[in-house]
Amino acid sequence: MDQPPPPYSEADSSRVFVPAPRRRILEQFGRYIIELMAFTFDADFTTLNNALGQSPNSISASHSILDDDEKAELLRLALISKDLYKRLGETRWDNSQESDREALAENIVKPALLLRLCEGYIMDILSAYANHRCDKTKRNETTISRETPRPVWIVGFWMLDLVVFGRHLRAHEHIIAAVCAGRKPLYMALDDAMKPFFRKEYGKEKDWCKPFTHWPTGYQTWNNLGEDLVPLRYRGIIEAHGIRLREEAAREKGRYDASRDTFAT
Repeated sequence: MDQPPPPYSEADSSRVFVPAPRRRILEQFGRYIIELMAFTFDADFTTLNNALGQSPNSISASHSILDDDEKAELLRLALISKDLYKRLGETRWDNSQESDREALAENIVKPALLLRLCEGYIMDILSAYANHRCDKTKRNETTISRETPRPVWIVGFWMLDLVVFGRHLRAHEHIIAAVCAGRKPLYMALDDAMKPFFRKEYGKEKDWCKPFTHWPTGYQTWNNLGEDLVPLRYRGIIEAHGIRLREEAAREKGRYDASRDTFAT
């Protein structure tokens, strides 16, 4: 039986994690998202660690791909996202810390934009980590679990709930594909975890669900937060950089070197 993850404390969130020199922002963002997606769909972390080429001696291979410093930083960012979301809703934005805004912008919003992901949706997924912290007894705190349809008496409403839920499932699949681009074993490990989740919660095989076309609605406040953190005038620069990286990856037959990542804003 897998051992439970080590306990977290609020004090951990006050520590500032400095990434290793070779682990650039985009690569680190990808690791955070892989951790969150793996927990969401109860993926096999041993398989994921093998796909990442990580030694089980340095990582708790049975329940995480992150080391303790990465977990502390992920928790810090999750707590920051919740705090800034609350401040924005209560018009207390001017009282927020510039260092907090910069941390969330640089480590979450800009990488999400670079990969053409909805930053508001990503921040909602991130903020949920502050509640569940990858504790399997709290998996119902994840974004997708909150959106899981519940039985209702009116069939029409039930079908509408299924359609909305299907969009969330496809959005999560789209996120996984983006952060695992060029790394098929990693993608397959997460995809294998999604299949039984589709069958259990959606009542259909994964391929039955309609393809991803747009992001789920209902995250406008999160999107507003993203726009405050990274103003529109900078987004063209980030998009152009993302296009350039994808073109380079295509020329190299899908091999993407995340260590090249820089943000010139």
